[in-house]
Amino acid sequence: MKRIALAVTVLVGLLVGGSPAQAAIRDGAKCPKAGQSRTVKVKNVSTKYICVKEGKKLVWRGGPSSQPGGTQPVGQGGSTSSAVTEVSSSYAILSETPFTRIANGTAPSGYLAAAGLATTTGSTLFDHPSGLASNGRNLVLVDRGNNRILVWNTAPTTPTALPDLVLCQSTMTSTASGTSLAQCNWPSDAVVTPNGKLLVADSDNHRILVWNTFPSTSGQAASFAIDFGAGAWPWGVWSDGTKVAATLTERGQIKI
Repeated sequence: MKRIALAVTVLVGLLVGGSPAQAAIRDGAKCPKAGQSRTVKVKNVSTKYICVKEGKKLVWRGGPSSQPGGTQPVGQGGSTSSAVTEVSSSYAILSETPFTRIANGTAPSGYLAAAGLATTTGSTLFDHPSGLASNGRNLVLVDRGNNRILVWNTAPTTPTALPDLVLCQSTMTSTASGTSLAQCNWPSDAVVTPNGKLLVADSDNHRILVWNTFPSTSGQAASFAIDFGAGAWPWGVWSDGTKVAATLTERGQIKI
């Protein structure tokens, strides 16, 4: 009986143009270890599958990786100058609503000018604003030339709505740079993580400032800093609350 079962398995594998092991790898089938990848050839079409975790299950997910006569994917036998690391993830597609798409030529609902706030030039505008972030409730603006981070507790609805607090400065009218955890120097970007952390790319201090909980008072010092050393100049920052990625502009690197 074992020989008959084995023969049937081999026959099925040959009929679909692959080996018995390949026949067991298909979209939605169980797989042994998250992150593993396999390439299965069926009727001269190579399909790459990656083992991903969906809920409590590990399943194969994949799609066509090359067509006959097409280019060979990196990491599947083609030459490459560096190692390729497979990264698996699961995601959900945002359902389409009037707020997820903007038609060509659509005018903005409004603007924000922050009239009345001091800047290095004494005008009523921001000085080199360079980054925006939000957790769905608060709005964070990186006011780079004024060496500060402006925070609205709720998204503003009028052009001159003043921020509720300021970071990297003790008052709304100070603009000096500094190196303490309560100061910054030419900040460039910010991100708010799903678990409430705030990260700011403090470019001229070559570091990322991290608040473990979302700040609630003006001048509140960061919990700690990720220091990259001289010559880094981090311009952009991203985090999911656990991992952090930063673009080190002067070095031409992305640090993770």
